[in-house]
Amino acid sequence: MIGRFAATALIAGLLAGSAPMAMTAPAVAGLCKAGEEPLYSCRFGRKIGSVCGGSDRVTYRFGSAARTEMEIASKPDWSNIRLGFVNGQQGGHQSHIRFTRGDTHYVVFEGANGQATTRPGFTYSGIAIVAGPDGGKSLGRLECGNGLDASAMAEAVRDRAPAALREQLNETLDGPFDGWF
Repeated sequence: MIGRFAATALIAGLLAGSAPMAMTAPAVAGLCKAGEEPLYSCRFGRKIGSVCGGSDRVTYRFGSAARTEMEIASKPDWSNIRLGFVNGQQGGHQSHIRFTRGDTHYVVFEGANGQATTRPGFTYSGIAIVAGPDGGKSLGRLECGNGLDASAMAEAVRDRAPAALREQLNETLDGPFDGWF
């Protein structure tokens, strides 16, 4: 398990040493293994963040092609995975997948700006790392950039969960993680 200090140091090093590069298509395998489908994969400087789907599970991985530094797989009851969706003004939206380990949450998000913004239609994605039971402490945020269409990511995750568990994957309405990242 990665501690808060290690997570903070990891993010600080990434942000200080490199600029994110946009991935242009979700078909890049990134850190997914044989038999897994890349649901999200983006390069952040020398590191890669991936969400990989198996037939009945999803896994978040972060690291380099040579070494995975963080891996969180869905538990058998999927209690460590949550899905969120927020609608904004005039067409803006954001969806996310939250992977939880201990009191640290790795939130893989994607969205599009609405018409009321200075960049209408701009799409974005990335990874936010927050800590605490309500995610109140930000440990870092990595932005993938424009060009990655990850709009089907959350539904692809939901489809892999056992049917009896799919409804419990939604974030609590008006809860601490029912928002923008």
